[in-house]
Amino acid sequence: MEHQGKLHVFYSETEVGPVTKKLYDELTGIQFGDREAPEGWVQKVELD
Repeated sequence: MEHQGKLHVFYSETEVGPVTKKLYDELTGIQFGDREAPEGWVQKVELD
């Protein structure tokens, strides 16, 4: 689809695009401890 001179690519309902997949893989990797989080991303929260 083109809008205001820019091409926008949409993927199917069952498939994500490469940028979304990379972002998902990075975030879930950090969440599960498989990848190291960038400095400052993980904060310790103390419960009272």
